[in-house]
Parts: sequence; C-alpha cells; structure tokens
Amino acid sequence: MANRGFLQQARAAIDELDDQLLALLARRGELAQQVALTKQADSSGEVVYYRPEREAEVLHRVSRNNPGPYPGTALRSIYREVISSTLALEQRLSVAVVTDTERLSKLAARNQFGFFAMIRSFPSAELAVEAVTNGDVDLVLIAIEDSASGLLAEPLRSVMDRGLFPVTEVVEYTGEPSEAQGATRFLAMGRMSCEPTGLDRTLLVVTGDRELDPAAGLEDGSVRATFLDSGGRDESDAGRWVVMINGHFKDEVTAATIANLTVRRDQVTVIGSWPVVEQSPLDG
Repeated sequence: MANRGFLQQARAAIDELDDQLLALLARRGELAQQVALTKQADSSGEVVYYRPEREAEVLHRVSRNNPGPYPGTALRSIYREVISSTLALEQRLSVAVVTDTERLSKLAARNQFGFFAMIRSFPSAELAVEAVTNGDVDLVLIAIEDSASGLLAEPLRSVMDRGLFPVTEVVEYTGEPSEAQGATRFLAMGRMSCEPTGLDRTLLVVTGDRELDPAAGLEDGSVRATFLDSGGRDESDAGRWVVMINGHFKDEVTAATIANLTVRRDQVTVIGSWPVVEQSPLDG
C-alpha cells in the first residue's frame, strides 16, 4: 500500500510539473511571436527568422547547465523540437536535401531541424542548391565528409561559387554513434552568414599548386583538405582545394591559420564559418 501511495503522489507531482512546463512553453512561444513582429517592423528587406548562432547558444547553454539525470544528447533533441516548433510560429524553415538510397540526408535534416521543418528532396545537389539560390527554400543540406573518404569534393563543388554561406552541421551514422565508421557529416548552407559563437568551423577555398596539400605542414591536425577542381585554369599543375579548419574566420587564432595559408598559396577565399554544437568521431 505504501508503494501505491508513493506512485500516486509521484504521478500527481509529475502532472503538476507538466502543467508548469506547458505554461512556460506557451510563454516562450508568445515571446517568439513578439520577436518575429519586431524583426518585421525593423527590417527593410528580407526578414531572417532562423539564426543558427542563437540556436547553438541555446543548445550549448542547455548542455552546460544540465543537472541530470537526462543525458545531454536527450536534452538537445528535446530542445531542437522546441526550437523547430517555435520557429514555425514565426516562419517554418524549409530545407532542400539530395535523394539518397539510405535516406540519410532526410534523416539528418529531420534530426537537425526538427519535425516542423519542411524537407524537400531533389534528385541532384545542383538542383537542391539552385532551389536555395532562387529563394524557393531556405537551406540546402549536403554531405561534405564521411569516415571512408574524408572531405567529399563532388558535393562541395556543387555549392562553391553560388554565393551561399555555411550555417550549421549535423553528423549521421549508419552504425554506432560512438564509432567513426559509418559517419557522414552534412553541412547546411543558405543566404545568411554566421557570427562567432566560440565553437565554430570554417570552410575555405585555396588556389595554387594542385600537388601541394594545403593542410600539409600546418600544426593544427584538425585541418582537412581535398582537391576541388582546376578552377578554370589552363595550367595542368594549378587548381583549387577546399579546406575545413576549426574556429571562426574572425577569431584571432583562426585568422592566423588563414594568413599562414595565404603566404603559402596563390589565393585563399573564405566561404564562411558556422557554429558546432556537438563533436563527433569524425573530429578525431
């Protein structure tokens, strides 16, 4: 009987907490709607509702202040859905993905942007990117790295020179998340750029000798590079590399790394930086 009495009390306490959570979520939604109205009133052009830096800030704070017993991954998943539904009160986010046999890209988009994001599938990366540049969707999600091949030149080639900026990333797994094998990193790109958050990554295009790996000789072992294309040059020994480094291009240390690359190569172009919420086995 004592156990039954405890269960009844615990369930009543949980019901009370649920009522409090509902009231707090309602208040959160009301504030988000007020933010949307403020953005509309203050904007003279396109209103940007989705801010990846703000999303990363919220998720970092949730992880940092988590007292348990829920693991950080669980709380981040819950908050991603809260963010997704809250953003839908302002304007639903639309994301283009490339159709793949394992449907990994669609799963990555859903896990990153939540149930309320509108996911549209395209048969090729070129068509998905075109949908963003035309303003038909907000973001395009492409696979840029996997555990078997490293950085992937072909999908990266589809987004270069299109005027898009990287905004966020997500890693999906075909096996256990604790193992690098079967991991694929997806990068979302859109028409907005991101400010530093303290935990970021940067994408560069480096032009010069195609035989000289830009990552070679740099002290930071996290720098990764892959040959992209000839860059339209006639010289057979020239070409473009795509390089991914840790940090935001506005950070002092990252700027020094870019300057080092600039000294050693013909030209370095910053594509953009994006916030990183979770480290993965791909990060070494």
